[in-house]
Amino acid sequence: MEMGALTKTDSWLHDHPRALLVGGMLIGASTALNEFVLPPILRLFSIQNASVSFSPLSLTIALLLGSGLTVLVAVTFLSISGRTIDYLDIYSPTPREGGYIVIGIVLNLAASIGVSLLTSVIGLPAGDNSTVGRVLASGPETALVFVVLAVLLVGPGEELLYRNVVQKRLSEDFNTFTALVFAGGLFALSHVPNVYDPNVVAMISPLLSNWVAGLIYGAVYIRTQNVVPAMLTHGLYNAIVVGLAVLGIIGA
Repeated sequence: MEMGALTKTDSWLHDHPRALLVGGMLIGASTALNEFVLPPILRLFSIQNASVSFSPLSLTIALLLGSGLTVLVAVTFLSISGRTIDYLDIYSPTPREGGYIVIGIVLNLAASIGVSLLTSVIGLPAGDNSTVGRVLASGPETALVFVVLAVLLVGPGEELLYRNVVQKRLSEDFNTFTALVFAGGLFALSHVPNVYDPNVVAMISPLLSNWVAGLIYGAVYIRTQNVVPAMLTHGLYNAIVVGLAVLGIIGA
C-alpha cells in the first residue's frame, strides 16, 4: 500500500514536470525557428521588407517555410522519442466532425468578441497581432492569399504540433482537461512575438484570445480524436477574420 503511494507520488514529481518541459521545449523550438531562423532564410529569397509588408509571393514563401519549420519540430519529436507516423491522428473528417468544425469556428468568433468587450469594459488597452496587421497593410490581394494559406498551411502546421503532438503528449501524463489547459496556455505563449508590446498590459487581450482559441481547437481535437477538424477550425477561423477585415477595409 505504502509502496503504491510512493510510486504515485514519484510519478507526479518526475513524469508530469517532464511532460510540461517537453511541451514547452517543442513550442519554444518552433517559436525560435520562426523568429530567428526564418528571417535569414527569407533574406536569401530577397524578401527584405517582410517586417513591414508582404507581397503575395513573399507571404506565400514566408508561410510555406514557417509552417515547414513547425512541422519539422513535430517530426523531430516523433523521431527522437521513438514514435512513428502512426502517432499522428490524421483522418478524413466525417460529416459529424464537420459539425464540430462549425461549432468551433462560431465559438471562437464569439469568444474573440467577448474578450474584446471584456477588456474594453475593464479599461485594458487593445493589443494587436503584428502578422495580421502586416497582411492587411499589404493590400487586398495579399490578404486574400493569406485567407487561402491560412487553411492550407497555417492551421495544419500549427495544429499538428500544438494539438497532435504537444497536447497529446501532455495527455499521456495528465488528465484530458489538464492537458487541454496547459496546451492552450503554451499555444498562447507561442504568440508572444506576434503580439509583443512594450506595454505588457496591452498583450493581455490578444494572449487571452489565443489561449481561448487554443482551448477550442484542443476541445475539437478531443471530441473527434482527429487533428484534421482542429486544423480546419483553426485555418478557417483565421481566414474568416482576415476576410471580414478586408471586406471592412474595402467597404470603408
